[in-house]
Amino acid sequence: MLRERPGHEAAALFVVDAETGLHPPSGLPAPPPGDDAALRQILRQGDYTDILIVADHAELARLDADADILPLARTMERTRNSVLQQRAQFRLWLARGRAPDEQFAAGHIRWSKMAAGLSGRLGDFTARYAGPASPRGHRIVVEDASGDLARGYRTPVGQELHPEIVIGNKAHTRTAMADLLRQYAASLRLG
Repeated sequence: MLRERPGHEAAALFVVDAETGLHPPSGLPAPPPGDDAALRQILRQGDYTDILIVADHAELARLDADADILPLARTMERTRNSVLQQRAQFRLWLARGRAPDEQFAAGHIRWSKMAAGLSGRLGDFTARYAGPASPRGHRIVVEDASGDLARGYRTPVGQELHPEIVIGNKAHTRTAMADLLRQYAASLRLG
């Protein structure tokens, strides 16, 4: 999942083991087990904004014992759920991140279930389910405050936004709509 995201090469991955503690994955340069000073030096070389820890009980206990090694970050989360729940948490974590040059608007999306389907509103924009696409898939459209398709909007780096998309799985409707709304709310109108 991580390698599918743009900018994944900037991520720092570490493995935690109940016996040996925190270390880089095999194949990468690593300090000898138990050398906390060398590990701390490796961790200080990075600039971290987010830390996600996904581990079982024994590994979390070991990490808690060595917590002073971890750098401080803006967002730090940890989970010890089932493997299926850990994957879902990781997927949500990745969806929340940004690649270089991406900008998303913050704010609360107001969701409603209309007779025709789901809709969401953020700022002056409304995304709504527009029915099945031909030959297959599901249409989502974004409208501006006038109720027309939101045409003529671009990201802050100049990429044109498209007010209509087609998704393959209807279960992904809310996620796709939220992504579109956040892109549009951070966009600029040109022309």
